[in-house]
Amino acid sequence: MNWYNLVKTSSSIDIPPRLLVEVERICLQKYREFLSHRDEMRSNYYGKATNENKDWTSGPVKVRLDLTGWRYGGNELIEKASKKAGEEFDESNGSLTQEQRELIWGEKDVEDMKEMYLDHVRYITIAFKNDCSVGVGASWQPALGVLSICMNKVRGIQELNSFIEHELRHFCQTYLNYLINGNMLANSVHEHGVGLPSKKIRTPQFNQSNGGQVNYLDQEKIHDLDDIEFYTLLATEIENAKALKLKYLNHPNYIKVMRSIIDRIITGQPFFKYLRENAYGKYRKAISELVKAVDLGTTDSFFGGKK
Repeated sequence: MNWYNLVKTSSSIDIPPRLLVEVERICLQKYREFLSHRDEMRSNYYGKATNENKDWTSGPVKVRLDLTGWRYGGNELIEKASKKAGEEFDESNGSLTQEQRELIWGEKDVEDMKEMYLDHVRYITIAFKNDCSVGVGASWQPALGVLSICMNKVRGIQELNSFIEHELRHFCQTYLNYLINGNMLANSVHEHGVGLPSKKIRTPQFNQSNGGQVNYLDQEKIHDLDDIEFYTLLATEIENAKALKLKYLNHPNYIKVMRSIIDRIITGQPFFKYLRENAYGKYRKAISELVKAVDLGTTDSFFGGKK
């Protein structure tokens, strides 16, 4: 199966292994620098009230893409994306007058500008923030090609890696969507279905891009119900469940113990609550994938015996 058909028949999108390792390495280094600074600030103020994150800064880090070992193809996909981007640049450049080129680029050479334009399919940028009073711990900005990490929202290395994996899955959706549809923007992913649930269970009415000004709880709800988030959020829950599976695999009552654990996950996590109340088709799909991941067989008991 070629890469295009593999992407179109995939649900959850895998992350390029080398890219994941490199991004985690960089972020872990920055996180340790941030913690060291915070500890120093605390000791300097002897426990007095202070903005302990103040003055910690880190410039953005540019990471060259390495797609080696990716399920959908290796670095030949970067070449494909670069060719597409180069053609876009040439077409755009050809439509400009000399005066317009000078106004936009100044004295920069055309080839230099083209190389800068191609960066968006050859690199991602990691931006580190030191003090975010509101919002989530990490985000992917597809139009800019920027993965932002909010350091004061990170509660340990495990959560940091969870943030990274979640946002890199969004990067993968963006990149594959560009290769297929020629668009780096998140909205086009909603339209064309890269890494989304099947059309019959989608909930397009819950779209973060159209959320407007809403309170935090509504923002969280819209985020969790957005189709583009379904498999990325579910992947995190599945990884957590698999870790517990390994812990209890040799337990004499493995099935009973794991069913109890899965039941607590389903009833305790807002993600499943929002699905159950607002997107029952996606809820059933999520439970099915979760149960399958830990080898529990039938899902009947989680739906009151209903199929």
